[in-house]
Amino acid sequence: MIRTHQCITLACDRCSYEFHEEDDYICHFGDLDAARKAAEAVDWVVTGTQVMCAGCAAKAACALTGGHTLGERVELKSEQYSGTVQRCESCGTGYYDPPLLKMPDEEGGR
Repeated sequence: MIRTHQCITLACDRCSYEFHEEDDYICHFGDLDAARKAAEAVDWVVTGTQVMCAGCAAKAACALTGGHTLGERVELKSEQYSGTVQRCESCGTGYYDPPLLKMPDEEGGR
């Protein structure tokens, strides 16, 4: 027998990250209340108009409150980079000194 079921899945409106369980299976919910409870349990934000993953929600909160709360400056040294980074304690955004260089697109060769 084939049956059709309607369900609700969640994806972040900002980065399109899909809400899933630890085994990488996308979660399917029977109603919005169940989806909201599961999402909020892992710091996602679900409103009447938006869905945001925990990372995007933290970045949005920083923007609404006037900026980042920077932690201590940490020294980084590797073959590719030598400098320092300060990360926001709320959203994890990093500020590098000197700034990171963007690498050329491998496919385009720019």
